[in-house]
Amino acid sequence: MKSARVIVLVQNDPYLADTRTAMLRKQGYVVKAVHTVDDARQVCHDFACDLVIVDSEENYKAALQLCEEIKTGNPEVNVAVITWHGSEIESDCPDEVIRRDRGPQEFVEKVRLALA
Repeated sequence: MKSARVIVLVQNDPYLADTRTAMLRKQGYVVKAVHTVDDARQVCHDFACDLVIVDSEENYKAALQLCEEIKTGNPEVNVAVITWHGSEIESDCPDEVIRRDRGPQEFVEKVRLALA
């Protein structure tokens, strides 16, 4: 039996964290939600994960820096960044870009793509 994929969700908004966590768990993923990039660093250090999803709303540069750190330390971990439509990603680091202005179905589909 294949074990569930583990996702670290970095989301500072508690409502969005709860909503996105529930959506992902309904799809069978194990989700560890954290509220800050610093918390994500610690969780990624302490636990094996398959994907880190970083909402870049609060601090875009910190999100990209976390992405670079994760990919440098553990290149097989995929990273997705949630951003607004029209935002340019100044790095090739994220494996997937999730647009904030899309609905929940696209969010889940982008997570599937990031884990593929």
